[in-house]
Amino acid sequence: MKIIVSLLGRLKSFQQSFCKEYIWLCRPKLLLFILFCALVGLLLSMDNVILWNDIWLKIVPGVTGIMLAAAGGVVYHQLMSTAKSSPEKYRFPFNNQICRDDACCFSLLLCLAAVFLLAWVNYLILALVWFAFLAHAVLYSAFLKHQNSSKIMLIAVVFSLTPILGWSVVSTEFNPQVWSLALVIFFWVHIYNWISSIKEKFHLSDNQQKALHQAYTILFLKKKIFLATAMVYIMAMSPFLFNLSGEVYILGAFILGIGFLQKAFALLLARMEKDILKLSEILRHYALYYLPSLFSLMVVDHFLFFNPTAFVIM
Repeated sequence: MKIIVSLLGRLKSFQQSFCKEYIWLCRPKLLLFILFCALVGLLLSMDNVILWNDIWLKIVPGVTGIMLAAAGGVVYHQLMSTAKSSPEKYRFPFNNQICRDDACCFSLLLCLAAVFLLAWVNYLILALVWFAFLAHAVLYSAFLKHQNSSKIMLIAVVFSLTPILGWSVVSTEFNPQVWSLALVIFFWVHIYNWISSIKEKFHLSDNQQKALHQAYTILFLKKKIFLATAMVYIMAMSPFLFNLSGEVYILGAFILGIGFLQKAFALLLARMEKDILKLSEILRHYALYYLPSLFSLMVVDHFLFFNPTAFVIM
């Protein structure tokens, strides 16, 4: 009896660890970022009374479908990446418990479930999700992974679709606010990737620098970061200009944007390697907090101040 109990305990612990491996394969932090941006777009699209039927027939299947498609795309991207880096290995080089065939089946199941749920909601969101999936998991993974400028552009386009996907769950008509959200994410992704490029450039040898970043210099990257930060600031202000947000949002966006611009300008003026690395790390941390703070402020302003009757469930 003790042997059976011991075997069952080991089997349970093995199943738990195996499930954790599959969850880790989907990169949960990235999925949380996608979910957050999609939920922001979904909440901002609610201008009328929300019915319980809409919640169970549209919102829950739509959000679940977006998450499943994103998880399937992430797994497929890792399949493509490891197939190129280590084609002779049957299992992932970073994960010995999951073989590539199992991961491929896992990705396929996630994608099939996403197709079913999104087709139930509407065909617009299905088309948008599959455009993002093909752009990231296929085009980026297979062709553009090592082309720096094209890679960043494609990643920015894919991530900028996330609030549009959330918006499409409830409404098929887009107003300027959702496009401003998409453009904020588009330029924000560029900033984050260019900061990482600065750090990589300092840690590479001369030969690696010539091979990896031929056209880029530190000064050029700092200028692009500052210009992209200015574009994020302008796009963040645009909902107020289109009369789609209130005074609470514009005040918060102004304060957050000034801090973002100040840190980007300090990085632009830095000359010493130590100062550049320190300021780029400060800017990276600020960028990580800037986007969720801005979007949360937009949602709070939308429901509590600008349109307080938007989220009434009947």
